[in-house]
Amino acid sequence: MREELGTTVVSEDPRERYVLRDGSWNLAFQLQEHWAYWAGANPGHVERYNTQMKEWMVDGELPGSAYGDRLRNTAGHDQIQRALRQLDENPETRRAMMTVHQADVEDYDGGDVACTAYLHPFIRDGDLHMLARLRSQDMYWGYTYDAANNQFIQEVMAEVLGVGLGEYHHVMDSCHYYTDFEDDVVASLETARPARGVGIDLPEWRSWNDEFSDLSEGLKAARDGDSEAVLAAKNDLESTFCTDWLKVMTAYEMKRFQEVDGAGQMAEQFATWVQADDWREWICGYMGCEP
Repeated sequence: MREELGTTVVSEDPRERYVLRDGSWNLAFQLQEHWAYWAGANPGHVERYNTQMKEWMVDGELPGSAYGDRLRNTAGHDQIQRALRQLDENPETRRAMMTVHQADVEDYDGGDVACTAYLHPFIRDGDLHMLARLRSQDMYWGYTYDAANNQFIQEVMAEVLGVGLGEYHHVMDSCHYYTDFEDDVVASLETARPARGVGIDLPEWRSWNDEFSDLSEGLKAARDGDSEAVLAAKNDLESTFCTDWLKVMTAYEMKRFQEVDGAGQMAEQFATWVQADDWREWICGYMGCEP
């Protein structure tokens, strides 16, 4: 392992939170983690898109890595909802901390102990900033997903609160990578580039809760292979962000899991419908079609 202690990465644009590099990064897994984080799900189907997650599961759940569960369910209350209330009532508050690493629920002798310590949002000068503190971070495998998930939470909270999107600070007590992957790490320095979706932009009459509920219905339909229900859910969505999300996951599901007649053609169609250039490039690359 190669390691540096006390390392911080600052993102001035949290929408530019995704990393395209060498084909090992999986947008479908990333988006499903987004869903599980906000839904508070454990494990939230993430093992469907990354089979390695099954190695960490105990009795069908993730002991430490289901951060949405930690944020929503394991501190005696819904921490995200409480933080939103605190920030709404007092935009200058320094108390809206959301803890992930919780001593009373960690299995310190097990194989899955939460790496993220806490998320701490602040509203300053009309923008929502986020600071994430991690006890340990694998910069090659973990950072690309963890930082993007946290910035997704930051952007949704800013949308709910009706404020701008500020900086994201990712603070790592142990920033490291494993030398078994050193060749991949070095190669990624040449190939990796930031990527972005589109911003979450909802009309004033539409709540994020309603948008997320309709998105969840569409994602379930995609897993079930029900294209008609997917199209109905897509028509109910009001943000390009969520419609792109649903299109990416539908294309991925149909390509990887569905074996019905016409699934491949429909998957390619959904992939080419994605509006965000970087997302469309990734899913079309996975599909093997022209973006």
